[in-house]
Amino acid sequence: MFKRKLQALGFHDPDTFDITDERKWRNLIVWLEDQKIRLYTIEDRGPLRNTCGGDWPTVFQKYLKDLQYTRDPNARTVVLDWLLGHSIRLEYGENVEKYKSAQPILRGSDGKAKVASDDIFAHLDVNSPEFKAGIISVSQQLSLPLHEDPLVMLKAVDILLQQRLSKEAISKAGTKDEGIQLQLKDIDAGFKIKGLFVLLDDNIPFLSQSVLFVWLDDYIPFLSQSVLFV
Repeated sequence: MFKRKLQALGFHDPDTFDITDERKWRNLIVWLEDQKIRLYTIEDRGPLRNTCGGDWPTVFQKYLKDLQYTRDPNARTVVLDWLLGHSIRLEYGENVEKYKSAQPILRGSDGKAKVASDDIFAHLDVNSPEFKAGIISVSQQLSLPLHEDPLVMLKAVDILLQQRLSKEAISKAGTKDEGIQLQLKDIDAGFKIKGLFVLLDDNIPFLSQSVLFVWLDDYIPFLSQSVLFV
C-alpha cells in the first residue's frame, strides 16, 4: 500500500518492502531520516541508526515526538503513512521548480513506466482510486468487460466511442428500419379458418388499413369471433 510513495521518494526497494519485517521497518525509518527528513544532525542520528539496539523502540518514540507527530505511535501503518507524506512534502518544498516542470510518468498495473509522448492518455494518473472508479463505472455502462489494468479499459472505451460516434455509425442510426413486409395469405394462422373477409374503408380515421374478420372453428369453444386490426 506504500509502494507508490516509496517510488516517489526514490526508495531503493519499494517492491519488496514489508512493514511487518522489523529489520526492514527500522532500516526504512533510518533511510527516511538520513535522505529526506533530516530532523537531527548527523551526530544526533546515532541512536536511531542503531537499529539492533534494545532501546530502539524508545528512541523511535522520541523521534516521533520531536517530529510533533500527534497520532497513535503504535499504529505502524498510520505512522509510516504520515512519515512518507511528510517526507514527500519536504522533498517537494526543496525542489519546487523541478517538480513544476516534471512530466508525469504513465504506469501500468505492473508498476512499469510506459513512455508514449504521442499517447493522449499520457498525462492521466491511471493508478489513482478516483480514475479507476470512474473508468469501471463507464465500462459497466457500456457493457465492456473489466480488466485489471485501467489503461486497457480506457482504451477500450475510446475505441468503442470512436466506432459508435463515427459519421457512418451516426448516419446508420438515423435510418428507419422498414422491416419485412408479409402477405396475410402467406402466414400460417395455426388454426382452421371457416371464412375470411376483409373490409377496406378509408373513411374510418382510427384504422390505418383494414379490419379482418375471422370466424373460427367450433373446436375452440372459448373463442367465437375475433377482430384483428392490421
